Amino acid sequence: MDAGIKKYSDNPRLLGEYQKAQKEFRGGIVTLTEDSFPTYRDGDLAKVVTTDMLRDEFFNEDSGQYADLSGAVEAELSFNTPMSEDLIQLRMRLFSKLPKFYINYDRKIFMHMVHGRLYDKVVLDGWWGAEFDFEHMMPTSHRYWTRDAREDFWAITNFSNGQ
Repeated sequence: MDAGIKKYSDNPRLLGEYQKAQKEFRGGIVTLTEDSFPTYRDGDLAKVVTTDMLRDEFFNEDSGQYADLSGAVEAELSFNTPMSEDLIQLRMRLFSKLPKFYINYDRKIFMHMVHGRLYDKVVLDGWWGAEFDFEHMMPTSHRYWTRDAREDFWAITNFSNGQ
Protein backbone atom coordinates (compact mmCIF):
# COMPACT_ATOMS: atom_id res chain seq x y z
CA MET A 1 0.00 0.00 0.00
CA ASP A 2 1.20 3.51 -0.85
CA ALA A 3 2.53 5.23 2.30
CA GLY A 4 0.34 8.28 1.67
CA ILE A 5 -2.81 6.19 1.28
CA LYS A 6 -1.93 4.36 4.48
CA LYS A 7 -1.28 7.64 6.28
CA TYR A 8 -4.62 9.21 5.23
CA SER A 9 -6.82 6.10 5.19
CA ASP A 10 -8.67 7.16 8.34
CA ASN A 11 -9.47 10.64 6.96
CA PRO A 12 -11.58 10.47 3.77
CA ARG A 13 -11.17 14.18 2.98
CA LEU A 14 -7.35 14.08 3.20
CA LEU A 15 -7.25 10.75 1.38
CA GLY A 16 -9.28 12.26 -1.46
CA GLU A 17 -6.98 15.29 -1.63
CA TYR A 18 -3.92 13.04 -1.62
CA GLN A 19 -5.28 10.82 -4.41
CA LYS A 20 -6.29 13.89 -6.47
CA ALA A 21 -2.81 15.35 -6.04
CA GLN A 22 -1.27 12.07 -7.17
CA LYS A 23 -3.36 12.09 -10.36
CA GLU A 24 -2.55 15.73 -11.14
CA PHE A 25 1.15 15.75 -10.21
CA ARG A 26 3.34 15.23 -13.30
CA GLY A 27 0.34 13.92 -15.19
CA GLY A 28 -0.18 11.09 -12.71
CA ILE A 29 3.45 9.93 -12.78
CA VAL A 30 4.26 9.99 -9.07
CA THR A 31 7.67 8.31 -9.35
CA LEU A 32 9.97 9.11 -12.25
CA THR A 33 11.82 5.98 -13.31
CA GLU A 34 13.83 5.07 -16.36
CA ASP A 35 10.64 3.61 -17.84
CA SER A 36 8.24 6.43 -16.88
CA PHE A 37 10.51 9.38 -17.68
CA PRO A 38 9.92 9.29 -21.48
CA THR A 39 6.15 9.39 -20.87
CA TYR A 40 6.57 12.44 -18.63
CA ARG A 41 9.05 14.15 -20.98
CA ASP A 42 6.79 13.68 -23.99
CA GLY A 43 3.62 14.73 -22.14
CA ASP A 44 1.90 18.09 -22.16
CA LEU A 45 3.26 19.19 -18.77
CA ALA A 46 6.99 18.94 -19.54
CA LYS A 47 8.91 21.63 -21.36
CA VAL A 48 11.96 20.33 -23.20
CA VAL A 49 14.58 22.95 -24.04
CA THR A 50 17.99 22.89 -25.67
CA THR A 51 21.27 23.98 -24.15
CA ASP A 52 21.29 26.97 -26.52
CA MET A 53 17.84 28.01 -25.28
CA LEU A 54 19.04 27.79 -21.67
CA ARG A 55 22.19 29.76 -22.50
CA ASP A 56 20.12 32.49 -24.21
CA GLU A 57 17.86 32.73 -21.17
CA PHE A 58 20.79 32.77 -18.74
CA PHE A 59 22.61 35.61 -20.52
CA ASN A 60 19.57 37.52 -21.83
CA GLU A 61 19.83 40.50 -19.46
CA ASP A 62 23.59 41.01 -19.77
CA SER A 63 24.63 44.47 -20.84
CA GLY A 64 28.13 44.25 -19.38
CA GLN A 65 27.35 43.67 -15.70
CA TYR A 66 27.99 39.91 -15.92
CA ALA A 67 31.73 40.55 -16.34
CA ASP A 68 31.56 42.79 -13.26
CA LEU A 69 29.77 40.03 -11.36
CA SER A 70 32.32 37.43 -12.41
CA GLY A 71 35.15 39.56 -11.03
CA ALA A 72 33.22 40.39 -7.86
CA VAL A 73 32.43 36.71 -7.17
CA GLU A 74 36.09 35.82 -7.57
CA ALA A 75 37.14 38.70 -5.29
CA GLU A 76 34.64 37.76 -2.59
CA LEU A 77 35.48 34.05 -2.66
CA SER A 78 39.24 34.61 -2.79
CA PHE A 79 39.72 37.74 -0.70
CA ASN A 80 36.43 38.22 1.16
CA THR A 81 35.86 41.50 -0.70
CA PRO A 82 32.20 42.50 -0.22
CA MET A 83 29.98 42.76 -3.27
CA SER A 84 27.78 45.73 -4.11
CA GLU A 85 24.04 45.29 -3.55
CA ASP A 86 23.21 45.41 -7.27
CA LEU A 87 25.70 42.60 -7.97
CA ILE A 88 24.30 40.57 -5.06
CA GLN A 89 20.84 40.90 -6.61
CA LEU A 90 22.19 39.84 -10.03
CA ARG A 91 23.99 36.90 -8.43
CA MET A 92 20.74 35.76 -6.82
CA ARG A 93 18.82 36.03 -10.12
CA LEU A 94 21.46 33.99 -11.92
CA PHE A 95 21.57 31.44 -9.10
CA SER A 96 17.85 30.83 -9.63
CA LYS A 97 18.59 29.92 -13.26
CA LEU A 98 21.16 27.22 -12.42
CA PRO A 99 20.21 23.52 -12.22
CA LYS A 100 19.58 22.18 -8.75
CA PHE A 101 19.17 18.51 -9.70
CA TYR A 102 21.25 16.01 -11.67
CA ILE A 103 19.65 12.73 -12.74
CA ASN A 104 21.57 10.12 -14.72
CA TYR A 105 19.29 7.20 -15.60
CA ASP A 106 22.08 5.22 -17.27
CA ARG A 107 24.28 5.22 -14.16
CA LYS A 108 21.45 5.50 -11.61
CA ILE A 109 22.85 8.65 -10.03
CA PHE A 110 20.72 11.37 -8.39
CA MET A 111 22.36 14.51 -7.03
CA HIS A 112 20.90 17.77 -5.82
CA MET A 113 22.05 21.09 -4.46
CA VAL A 114 19.06 22.07 -2.32
CA HIS A 115 20.66 22.42 1.09
CA GLY A 116 18.58 21.12 3.94
CA ARG A 117 16.26 18.98 1.81
CA LEU A 118 16.58 15.21 1.95
CA TYR A 119 15.82 14.37 -1.68
CA ASP A 120 18.86 12.07 -1.76
CA LYS A 121 17.45 9.97 1.09
CA VAL A 122 14.43 8.82 -0.94
CA VAL A 123 16.10 7.65 -4.16
CA LEU A 124 14.88 4.47 -5.78
CA ASP A 125 16.43 1.13 -4.83
CA GLY A 126 19.66 0.56 -6.71
CA TRP A 127 20.35 4.29 -7.12
CA TRP A 128 23.07 6.40 -5.56
CA GLY A 129 21.94 9.77 -4.21
CA ALA A 130 23.64 12.72 -2.55
CA GLU A 131 23.41 16.42 -1.83
CA PHE A 132 26.53 17.40 -3.70
CA ASP A 133 27.99 19.77 -6.29
CA PHE A 134 27.44 17.97 -9.59
CA GLU A 135 28.97 20.39 -12.09
CA HIS A 136 31.80 17.93 -12.80
CA MET A 137 29.18 15.40 -13.94
CA MET A 138 27.79 17.74 -16.60
CA PRO A 139 29.32 17.55 -20.07
CA THR A 140 31.12 20.81 -20.87
CA SER A 141 28.89 21.29 -23.91
CA HIS A 142 25.81 21.39 -21.62
CA ARG A 143 27.12 23.99 -19.17
CA TYR A 144 24.92 26.85 -20.36
CA TRP A 145 26.12 29.10 -17.51
CA THR A 146 29.62 29.28 -19.01
CA ARG A 147 30.37 31.79 -21.73
CA ASP A 148 34.16 31.51 -21.73
CA ALA A 149 36.96 30.59 -19.34
CA ARG A 150 36.61 33.93 -17.52
CA GLU A 151 32.84 33.77 -17.16
CA ASP A 152 31.81 30.49 -15.57
CA PHE A 153 28.98 31.38 -13.23
CA TRP A 154 28.83 28.06 -11.37
CA ALA A 155 30.94 29.75 -8.67
CA ILE A 156 27.80 31.54 -7.44
CA THR A 157 26.66 28.19 -6.02
CA ASN A 158 29.36 28.66 -3.36
CA PHE A 159 27.16 31.19 -1.59
CA SER A 160 24.47 29.91 0.74
CA ASN A 161 21.34 29.52 -1.44
CA GLY A 162 22.72 32.09 -3.85
CA GLN A 163 22.69 34.79 -1.17
